[in-house]
Amino acid sequence: MQLVDIHTHLALKDYAYGASVDERIKRARSNGVGRIITVGTDDEDNFTNRNLCETYPEVFMSVGIHPSESQDAKAVERSLQSFSELVRYPRTVAIGETGLDYYWTRDFIKDQQESFHHHLQLAQQHDLPVMVHSRDAFEDTAAILRQYSCRGVIHCFTGTCQEAATYLDMGYLISLPGIVSFPKATAMHEVARFLPADRLLCETDAPYLAPVPQRGKENESALVLHVYEAVARLRGVEVEELAQQIWGNAEGLFRFEKRSNFQ
Repeated sequence: MQLVDIHTHLALKDYAYGASVDERIKRARSNGVGRIITVGTDDEDNFTNRNLCETYPEVFMSVGIHPSESQDAKAVERSLQSFSELVRYPRTVAIGETGLDYYWTRDFIKDQQESFHHHLQLAQQHDLPVMVHSRDAFEDTAAILRQYSCRGVIHCFTGTCQEAATYLDMGYLISLPGIVSFPKATAMHEVARFLPADRLLCETDAPYLAPVPQRGKENESALVLHVYEAVARLRGVEVEELAQQIWGNAEGLFRFEKRSNFQ
Protein backbone atom coordinates (compact mmCIF):
# COMPACT_ATOMS: atom_id res chain seq x y z
CA MET A 1 0.00 0.00 0.00
CA GLN A 2 1.40 3.36 -1.07
CA LEU A 3 0.20 6.67 0.35
CA VAL A 4 0.56 10.25 -0.85
CA ASP A 5 0.51 13.32 1.38
CA ILE A 6 -0.54 16.04 -1.04
CA HIS A 7 0.09 18.96 1.32
CA THR A 8 2.71 19.37 4.01
CA HIS A 9 5.28 21.94 5.09
CA LEU A 10 8.59 20.21 5.64
CA ALA A 11 10.71 23.24 6.48
CA LEU A 12 8.83 26.38 7.54
CA LYS A 13 11.47 28.89 8.55
CA ASP A 14 9.61 30.13 11.63
CA TYR A 15 8.59 26.74 13.02
CA ALA A 16 10.68 24.78 15.53
CA TYR A 17 10.22 21.18 14.39
CA GLY A 18 10.62 18.42 16.92
CA ALA A 19 12.61 16.24 14.53
CA SER A 20 14.83 16.76 11.51
CA VAL A 21 13.49 16.52 7.97
CA ASP A 22 15.51 13.34 7.55
CA GLU A 23 13.88 11.71 10.57
CA ARG A 24 10.41 12.73 9.42
CA ILE A 25 10.98 11.44 5.89
CA LYS A 26 12.22 8.12 7.24
CA ARG A 27 9.11 7.74 9.40
CA ALA A 28 6.91 8.58 6.43
CA ARG A 29 8.61 5.91 4.35
CA SER A 30 8.11 3.35 7.10
CA ASN A 31 4.37 4.14 7.08
CA GLY A 32 4.11 3.58 3.33
CA VAL A 33 4.18 7.22 2.21
CA GLY A 34 5.66 7.23 -1.27
CA ARG A 35 4.99 10.80 -2.37
CA ILE A 36 4.98 14.07 -0.46
CA ILE A 37 4.25 17.58 -1.71
CA THR A 38 5.94 20.25 0.40
CA VAL A 39 4.15 23.53 -0.12
CA GLY A 40 5.55 27.04 -0.46
CA THR A 41 4.31 29.85 1.78
CA ASP A 42 6.93 32.61 1.41
CA ASP A 43 10.05 33.49 -0.57
CA GLU A 44 12.49 31.59 1.64
CA ASP A 45 10.76 28.26 2.04
CA ASN A 46 10.04 27.97 -1.68
CA PHE A 47 13.78 27.77 -2.31
CA THR A 48 14.27 25.53 0.73
CA ASN A 49 11.68 23.16 -0.71
CA ARG A 50 13.66 22.83 -3.92
CA ASN A 51 16.69 21.73 -1.91
CA LEU A 52 14.56 19.09 -0.21
CA CYS A 53 13.38 17.81 -3.58
CA GLU A 54 17.02 17.42 -4.59
CA THR A 55 17.67 15.30 -1.50
CA TYR A 56 14.59 13.08 -1.21
CA PRO A 57 13.17 11.25 -4.25
CA GLU A 58 9.64 11.09 -2.84
CA VAL A 59 9.42 14.85 -2.27
CA PHE A 60 7.81 17.21 -4.80
CA MET A 61 6.92 20.85 -4.37
CA SER A 62 4.28 23.52 -4.89
CA VAL A 63 5.43 27.10 -5.45
CA GLY A 64 3.52 30.03 -4.00
CA ILE A 65 2.90 32.69 -1.39
CA HIS A 66 0.38 31.91 1.36
CA PRO A 67 -2.61 34.27 1.63
CA SER A 68 -1.49 35.29 5.12
CA GLU A 69 1.81 36.40 3.57
CA SER A 70 0.01 38.36 0.83
CA GLN A 71 -0.32 41.72 2.55
CA ASP A 72 1.28 43.48 -0.43
CA ALA A 73 0.07 42.18 -3.78
CA LYS A 74 2.82 43.99 -5.69
CA ALA A 75 5.45 42.25 -3.56
CA VAL A 76 3.77 38.91 -4.26
CA GLU A 77 3.84 39.66 -7.97
CA ARG A 78 7.57 40.39 -7.78
CA SER A 79 8.15 37.18 -5.83
CA LEU A 80 6.28 35.09 -8.38
CA GLN A 81 8.31 36.67 -11.18
CA SER A 82 11.50 35.76 -9.31
CA PHE A 83 10.28 32.16 -9.02
CA SER A 84 10.51 31.50 -12.78
CA GLU A 85 13.26 28.93 -12.27
CA LEU A 86 11.31 27.23 -9.48
CA VAL A 87 8.11 27.06 -11.52
CA ARG A 88 9.99 25.29 -14.31
CA TYR A 89 11.80 22.96 -11.93
CA PRO A 90 10.90 19.35 -12.83
CA ARG A 91 9.65 18.48 -9.35
CA THR A 92 7.32 21.47 -9.14
CA VAL A 93 3.87 19.94 -9.51
CA ALA A 94 1.59 22.83 -8.47
CA ILE A 95 1.23 26.55 -7.84
CA GLY A 96 0.37 27.63 -4.30
CA GLU A 97 -0.60 27.56 -1.75
CA THR A 98 -2.73 30.48 -2.72
CA GLY A 99 -6.25 31.63 -2.05
CA LEU A 100 -8.00 33.65 0.62
CA ASP A 101 -7.85 33.62 4.41
CA TYR A 102 -10.22 35.98 6.22
CA TYR A 103 -9.93 34.20 9.56
CA TRP A 104 -6.98 36.08 11.07
CA THR A 105 -7.59 39.51 9.56
CA ARG A 106 -9.71 41.27 6.96
CA ASP A 107 -7.30 44.19 6.64
CA PHE A 108 -5.65 42.97 3.43
CA ILE A 109 -8.54 41.45 1.50
CA LYS A 110 -7.87 43.31 -1.74
CA ASP A 111 -4.19 42.37 -1.68
CA GLN A 112 -5.05 38.73 -0.99
CA GLN A 113 -7.48 38.71 -3.88
CA GLU A 114 -4.98 40.30 -6.24
CA SER A 115 -2.33 37.80 -5.13
CA PHE A 116 -4.79 34.98 -5.80
CA HIS A 117 -5.30 36.27 -9.33
CA HIS A 118 -1.53 36.38 -9.92
CA HIS A 119 -1.17 32.75 -8.83
CA LEU A 120 -4.05 31.56 -11.00
CA GLN A 121 -2.64 33.36 -14.01
CA LEU A 122 0.73 31.70 -13.39
CA ALA A 123 -0.91 28.28 -13.09
CA GLN A 124 -2.72 28.76 -16.40
CA GLN A 125 0.43 29.96 -18.09
CA HIS A 126 2.40 26.87 -17.07
CA ASP A 127 -0.46 24.33 -17.10
CA LEU A 128 0.04 23.50 -13.44
CA PRO A 129 -2.70 22.74 -10.91
CA VAL A 130 -3.36 25.20 -8.10
CA MET A 131 -3.16 24.39 -4.40
CA VAL A 132 -6.05 26.46 -3.04
CA HIS A 133 -6.39 27.66 0.55
CA SER A 134 -9.75 29.08 1.63
CA ARG A 135 -10.69 29.95 5.20
CA ASP A 136 -13.83 31.91 6.04
CA ALA A 137 -13.83 33.04 2.41
CA PHE A 138 -15.88 30.54 0.42
CA GLU A 139 -17.94 32.98 -1.67
CA ASP A 140 -14.97 35.10 -2.75
CA THR A 141 -12.79 32.04 -3.38
CA ALA A 142 -15.40 30.44 -5.62
CA ALA A 143 -16.06 33.72 -7.45
CA ILE A 144 -12.39 34.18 -8.32
CA LEU A 145 -11.87 30.54 -9.32
CA ARG A 146 -14.79 30.83 -11.76
CA GLN A 147 -12.83 33.45 -13.70
CA TYR A 148 -10.16 30.93 -14.70
CA SER A 149 -9.94 27.54 -16.35
CA CYS A 150 -7.51 26.09 -13.84
CA ARG A 151 -7.41 22.59 -12.42
CA GLY A 152 -6.40 21.97 -8.85
CA VAL A 153 -7.33 21.01 -5.32
CA ILE A 154 -9.06 22.75 -2.44
CA HIS A 155 -6.64 21.79 0.31
CA CYS A 156 -7.51 21.27 3.98
CA PHE A 157 -11.21 21.41 3.17
CA THR A 158 -13.43 22.01 6.21
CA GLY A 159 -16.58 23.30 4.52
CA THR A 160 -20.00 21.83 3.85
CA CYS A 161 -21.17 19.32 1.27
CA GLN A 162 -22.84 22.18 -0.60
CA GLU A 163 -19.58 24.12 -0.75
CA ALA A 164 -17.72 20.99 -1.83
CA ALA A 165 -20.27 20.50 -4.62
CA THR A 166 -19.56 24.02 -5.89
CA TYR A 167 -15.86 23.26 -6.19
CA LEU A 168 -16.55 19.86 -7.73
CA ASP A 169 -18.73 21.50 -10.37
CA MET A 170 -15.72 23.63 -11.34
CA GLY A 171 -13.57 20.51 -11.72
CA TYR A 172 -11.58 20.77 -8.51
CA LEU A 173 -10.57 17.92 -6.23
CA ILE A 174 -11.07 18.12 -2.47
CA SER A 175 -8.38 17.22 0.07
CA LEU A 176 -9.31 16.20 3.60
CA PRO A 177 -6.99 16.90 6.57
CA GLY A 178 -6.66 15.22 9.96
CA ILE A 179 -9.72 17.07 11.27
CA VAL A 180 -11.81 14.38 9.56
CA SER A 181 -10.61 11.97 12.27
CA PHE A 182 -11.98 14.10 15.13
CA PRO A 183 -15.06 12.48 16.68
CA LYS A 184 -17.10 15.70 16.83
CA ALA A 185 -16.28 16.85 13.27
CA THR A 186 -19.64 15.63 11.98
CA ALA A 187 -19.79 18.05 9.04
CA MET A 188 -16.41 16.77 7.88
CA HIS A 189 -17.65 13.20 8.23
CA GLU A 190 -20.56 14.04 5.92
CA VAL A 191 -18.17 15.51 3.36
CA ALA A 192 -15.96 12.41 3.52
CA ARG A 193 -18.97 10.26 2.63
CA PHE A 194 -20.25 12.71 0.02
CA LEU A 195 -17.18 13.17 -2.17
CA PRO A 196 -16.92 11.10 -5.36
CA ALA A 197 -14.08 8.60 -5.08
CA ASP A 198 -12.25 10.04 -8.07
CA ARG A 199 -12.23 13.59 -6.64
CA LEU A 200 -10.87 12.81 -3.17
CA LEU A 201 -7.40 13.42 -1.75
CA CYS A 202 -5.89 13.32 1.76
CA GLU A 203 -3.22 15.41 3.45
CA THR A 204 -1.60 16.31 6.73
CA ASP A 205 -1.02 20.08 6.40
CA ALA A 206 1.84 19.27 8.77
CA PRO A 207 3.16 20.42 11.14
CA TYR A 208 -0.43 21.37 12.01
CA LEU A 209 -3.71 19.47 12.50
CA ALA A 210 -2.42 16.09 13.63
CA PRO A 211 -5.10 13.39 13.33
CA VAL A 212 -6.41 11.11 16.04
CA PRO A 213 -4.68 9.33 17.80
CA GLN A 214 -1.95 12.02 17.71
CA ARG A 215 -4.29 15.00 17.99
CA GLY A 216 -2.65 17.96 19.70
CA LYS A 217 0.85 16.80 18.85
CA GLU A 218 3.10 17.91 16.03
CA ASN A 219 1.91 16.55 12.71
CA GLU A 220 4.07 14.96 10.01
CA SER A 221 3.61 13.02 6.80
CA ALA A 222 3.89 9.64 8.50
CA LEU A 223 0.58 10.40 10.20
CA VAL A 224 -1.32 10.75 6.93
CA LEU A 225 -2.02 7.03 7.34
CA HIS A 226 -4.46 7.94 10.14
CA VAL A 227 -6.27 10.35 7.84
CA TYR A 228 -6.68 7.58 5.27
CA GLU A 229 -7.90 5.19 7.95
CA ALA A 230 -10.51 7.67 9.19
CA VAL A 231 -11.79 8.41 5.68
CA ALA A 232 -11.89 4.72 4.81
CA ARG A 233 -13.99 3.96 7.90
CA LEU A 234 -16.40 6.77 7.08
CA ARG A 235 -16.78 5.59 3.49
CA GLY A 236 -17.06 1.92 4.41
CA VAL A 237 -14.11 0.79 2.31
CA GLU A 238 -10.81 -0.89 3.01
CA VAL A 239 -7.92 1.52 3.54
CA GLU A 240 -5.95 -0.29 0.82
CA GLU A 241 -8.73 0.42 -1.68
CA LEU A 242 -8.86 4.06 -0.67
CA ALA A 243 -5.08 4.39 -0.90
CA GLN A 244 -5.05 2.96 -4.42
CA GLN A 245 -7.82 5.36 -5.48
CA ILE A 246 -6.10 8.42 -3.99
CA TRP A 247 -2.76 7.45 -5.48
CA GLY A 248 -4.40 7.47 -8.91
CA ASN A 249 -6.25 10.71 -8.20
CA ALA A 250 -3.03 12.44 -7.16
CA GLU A 251 -1.16 11.14 -10.17
CA GLY A 252 -3.91 12.38 -12.46
CA LEU A 253 -3.82 15.87 -10.99
CA PHE A 254 -0.13 16.42 -10.27
CA ARG A 255 1.38 14.20 -13.00
CA PHE A 256 4.28 13.11 -10.83
CA GLU A 257 5.59 10.64 -13.37
CA LYS A 258 5.82 13.26 -16.11
CA ARG A 259 7.55 15.75 -13.82
CA SER A 260 10.39 13.56 -12.61
CA ASN A 261 12.24 10.29 -12.88
CA PHE A 262 10.44 9.07 -9.75
CA GLN A 263 11.17 5.42 -9.07
